[in-house]
Formats: sequence, C-alpha cells, structure tokens
Amino acid sequence: MKLQILDITRNIFHDPFDLFNLTAHEGGRPYWLDYLKPYCEDIGVDINLVSFDELDLNHPWFLSIAPNSWNWVNYTGSLMDYLPKNISEHLLNGKGYLLLNHECESFTNKFFCEIHNMLKRSNLPSSKVLYMVGAADAEKVYKKFADDNKILKENRIKILTSFHVFRRLDFNISDFEYDRRLPKQKKFLSLNRTARIHRVMLVSLLAHYNLLDQGYISLGLTPDQIEHCLSDLNQIPIYRDFRDKIYDGFEKIKPLIPMHIDQINLQENQFKVNSLNSEFYQNSYFSIVTSTFSLAKEEPSVGFTEKEIKPILYKHPFLINNLPGALKHLKSMGFLTFDKWFDESYDDEIDDFERMHKLVLEIKRLSVIPNRMWDKMLREMEPILLHNYNILVKYNVEHIFFNSNLKELLYYVN
Repeated sequence: MKLQILDITRNIFHDPFDLFNLTAHEGGRPYWLDYLKPYCEDIGVDINLVSFDELDLNHPWFLSIAPNSWNWVNYTGSLMDYLPKNISEHLLNGKGYLLLNHECESFTNKFFCEIHNMLKRSNLPSSKVLYMVGAADAEKVYKKFADDNKILKENRIKILTSFHVFRRLDFNISDFEYDRRLPKQKKFLSLNRTARIHRVMLVSLLAHYNLLDQGYISLGLTPDQIEHCLSDLNQIPIYRDFRDKIYDGFEKIKPLIPMHIDQINLQENQFKVNSLNSEFYQNSYFSIVTSTFSLAKEEPSVGFTEKEIKPILYKHPFLINNLPGALKHLKSMGFLTFDKWFDESYDDEIDDFERMHKLVLEIKRLSVIPNRMWDKMLREMEPILLHNYNILVKYNVEHIFFNSNLKELLYYVN
C-alpha cells in the first residue's frame, strides 16, 4: 500500500502569477509528511515524495503545495493554466488530488472564497481539492461558509485542520535559557510588530490606562501609516465608550511610533522564535501574546503561530489577545493555562471589543501586583511553565497527529 506525494522540487511547473509559495516546505517536503510517516509505517503504508515519472498512476497521489493566498484575489485565470499538461490531466481525470497546504497559517473564510472563485474558473472538481490549515475551527467555519453561500455538498472541498507551525520553527533549546532569578525590570512583554488594527487597539488601550511604563511594548506603526490607521479605526463599529478609550490612548502613542524595544525590523515578518533576545523575558513577569487575528470580521477561527510558542519556550506565563476560545483550544492540545492566578474569563467573551477590554483590565490588575508577590507567583507557576515547555519541545509526531485531521489522508491510500 502506498500514499504518494508529488515532489515539487523537481521544477514541475512555472508559476508566473506567484500563486504558490514553492519555498514553504522544508527541502520540498510538506511539514505534515514527517508527522504522518511513522503511522503509515506502522500500518504498512509507504508514504514518500516522488517525481511524476515515479508515480504509480493507478493509486492516489497528492500535489501538496502552499498557496500565496494574498495573490489569488487579482488572478483571473484557471488553476490549470500553467500546470504541465501531464499533471493537470491526471488531476482532472486520474487519481491525483490537489492539497492546498496552509499548515502554518489560519486563513479560513477569505481564502475559502478565493478557492471557490478559482474553482469556478477551473474545471477541477471540488472533490479533488483538500485545504489543510492551522485553524482550530476550520471545519465548522467552512460548513457555515458553505451553507451561507448555498454551496451544494457535492461542490464542497475537504478541510483538514493541523497545527504545523511547530515544525516550521527550527530552534536551539539553549537559545531560551536565562537566569530566572534576576530581578525584573518590567511587569510584562507585549510584541506588536506588524501594525494590524487589533494590535494598535491593544496598545492604545494600554496607553489609555497608563500602562506603557509597565511593559516592554513594540508596535510597528510608522508615522506615514497614522492617517490610514485612523481611517481603519473609523470604519470599525465600536461602541462609544470603548472608542473614546482607544482614541485617547492612540493620541498618547502617536509621538512614540514606531515603538521599538530592540533592533528588529518591525516591518518584516519575524516568524523565527529566536528573533528576540531572551533578556526581555528574563526582565519581565508575563507576556501579552497578540495573535495574528483577534477580530471576527478579519478571521472567525482561532489560529496559532510562533507568537504563542515564544512565551512557552521562554517559560513565561501569558495572556492571549486572540479570538474567543484560544485558551480552551490550547488546553485541548495538552497545554495548561494560568487560571489559578489570572482572570481568564476574557477567553469566553464573544464580543471582540469587550474581550479586549477585559484583557487589558486584567493586565492593569496584574501590573500593580508588587514584585515580591509576583516572585512568589512565579515559583508557584513553575510546574505549569515546565509542563508547557516539555509539551511544546516534544510536540511532534503524536501531538500533531492526534490533534489534527492528518489521519484522514489514510482514506486516500490505494
């Protein structure tokens, strides 16, 4: 028995529209391959990368490729336009399947729309398309998307949820060691490099409550982006009291932007976990993790990236500025949170702005706790911090496999 993946490193096609990220896989290998391979071996399934000439076309095979989803909006052609003829023919009429591999991202609704728009312009059946994404509620969100858009069941694609950001990050454990006994200089660390609107809102709230001096805070907002940011804020239907707090805080941070705490370029994607010196974790008590999304209008599903990984590797307690249920999803994956010491009720709040407000009020409460009490709390948290660290460091084959839909790929064997 075999499960075949077409090797995209063999220059199988030219991508003039930059629709796919040909470097997203490590050495041409999909990240998910290493998680699935041990289980395939246990049940006698041979799973490997092969060239097209090596494919057994009598058995199922996958073209697993990572989409540059932001480029799909402006593309008006067919998905089959630039695939080599032999590959496109066997995708259309043979046993080939297209696996759109967003295993390190959490894009749902917006990309669902792009996929289906693309399929309308292509003659590739929906049954031949699988979308792998690192979004916790991807299947539920897709069902609602398909129902809302009246997409018939026979025209729906297959959704696979799997969190592979852990595989993408190649780190040296020693990079995260530091002297945890040294006195702390700040209460918290808040990294908000790329100036997404929910990050601007969070930092503005911190400024409104006079918390800027309590933490190490970065924000990659540049002076020439101020007017555009204000325009974005004006278009968000925020209730008046919350809006007043945001605008008050925004006026306070305007003279400070861009807000740097280190020499990292705030305009570039810093997905590598060692892009920040450990001294910032050493010199603060807890992290405020600002995830890629926290507003439902941008993305309805909880997703995890390197942002949630960093405090765990640094053994730093954390709160998360994410969508509701983020903490619950982490617990379902085997991690523990800090509900003995932190008020985590914000995680249950479905209103985006009320949730963020509750989060900042908890940050304010934690920021006035005296250092001696914090030192005691950190000692109490040590078992939780070590548990999460060990789970993450060992979070490879078993955790990825059992907390994902990878096992469903076994349906495509033979």
